[in-house]
Amino acid sequence: MATRAGSTTRTTSWRTYASLLISPDKKIPVRGLLEHALFGKATAGLQAISVGQYDPGRAGGFNQGNAIESGSVANAWNSIFTLEGAITWAGGIYRKQGIAYRSFLCSPFTVRPSAVGYGSASDKDESSARAELWTPLWDNPARYQEIRSILREGRAAVGGKTAQNGLEFAQAAASLGVDRAIRSFVRYSLVKRRGDSYIALPIGKFPVQYRSTADRVRELIPLLERADAAAKGSQSEPPSSWLPLMRAAKNAAYAALQDGTDQSLIELASAFGAMHHWLLDRKIKVRWPAKFGSDWINSSSKKPEGRIAAALAAMWSSDAENLLANLSPESGQFAWTGRDLTARMLSTLRRRTLAGGRSEESPFSSRLPATSEDVVAFLEHRTDDDLIENLLFALVLAKHNGKPRADSKLDGESYRRWPAFCVLKQLFTKQTHRGSEALDGKDKLRPDLAIVALLSAGRVKEATEAAMHRLRVSGLELLLRSGWESNEGPRLAAALLIPITDRVRLRELIRVPNHDGTQE
Repeated sequence: MATRAGSTTRTTSWRTYASLLISPDKKIPVRGLLEHALFGKATAGLQAISVGQYDPGRAGGFNQGNAIESGSVANAWNSIFTLEGAITWAGGIYRKQGIAYRSFLCSPFTVRPSAVGYGSASDKDESSARAELWTPLWDNPARYQEIRSILREGRAAVGGKTAQNGLEFAQAAASLGVDRAIRSFVRYSLVKRRGDSYIALPIGKFPVQYRSTADRVRELIPLLERADAAAKGSQSEPPSSWLPLMRAAKNAAYAALQDGTDQSLIELASAFGAMHHWLLDRKIKVRWPAKFGSDWINSSSKKPEGRIAAALAAMWSSDAENLLANLSPESGQFAWTGRDLTARMLSTLRRRTLAGGRSEESPFSSRLPATSEDVVAFLEHRTDDDLIENLLFALVLAKHNGKPRADSKLDGESYRRWPAFCVLKQLFTKQTHRGSEALDGKDKLRPDLAIVALLSAGRVKEATEAAMHRLRVSGLELLLRSGWESNEGPRLAAALLIPITDRVRLRELIRVPNHDGTQE
């Protein structure tokens, strides 16, 4: 039956071609069909012909094409051009691709499939799909010889090596690893659909131009590959809980290559952070090839969640170590436990207070402190806690040796809504000066676990009064007498972990003014 049907299709096709090219049928609008095929001009001359695989979008009969309840119609010129193009497409690429392709395929702009970048993607597509074709588009007119030359040289390179899969091809297209005045590529995947049938599924258009995000993605790809290898271990397949994380990271990488925005880089860093968190939770050791560059911190810092994550990730002291020690279950400083981000930050605040509370060096110092606006946004639940946590697990593997972040303009009105924080934070930061004068009090300002315990229990007023007493003993002016009414004790405590830029100036907001308008 299959053979008979295939024979019928071929007979019908060749008769149709003959009616266009050899002995044109007067009833067929040959010129109109040609204009329709070349320029998209409307025509009423489409014919009820069977072209099979040469027009797969209309193959299959009823309920398969655009006209759901009628027979399939097509333009035979499309099939003719398909055959002519197939002849041009074939040949010449084998020796160009080199030894890496001998066991796979031999076709221009063709790579192994990657199930990323389109809505119907599934893990099965990478194993069941035959290949991916990236068909080039260009604006300038070209002769047949030029087109044939492009196709014979049709390859994309990443770091001097031929792209092997769809994600690598996207890297090449986003970093000018292809040339010849190609404007964009239409990406097709030869996937199994409609039972056991293979169709060329269009899965998007990718513009060819340089995007700086390609450099960031190329920097992170080796870490994704190393993480994937560590998750698999000696198993042929990774755990099922790992697959969604890896798929999300690949999709985020593809999106970053395609649109080139800082938001796409933030989503990619978040996806990688979720992978790193998964590995740490399962005590899977990974020998990372290198830390990724500080440009990732600059990209993530476009959002308050990124600035908070960077501030936490860049914390370090000789006693409390860096924050990675608090995130690693195998470390003696591990503290990242609790039901949500607030609880985990509070637990880490206790651990770092205990580890470095008696040292002259603050356990909460950071080269990349957050801003007052970021802290207030965190206190008021205007930040995404999941994004902060994922970015944190990513940025602890970034280089923090750049220039320290400069102080921002103090947002006094925002801080005045949280006077208790202004008081409490002075004990949980490195502050050895009152304005420009050194503190000479015997009791230096150090973190206090008793205050942390009060905040954890929701006793904000008692915690604030205890902090004010410590400030008076240290020789500081009388501070705020009211305004600590809050039921956000745990959130306040978590916010104390965040390093800030304006740690000295915030105290000026809560001094009690004298009757003549001056401050004490």
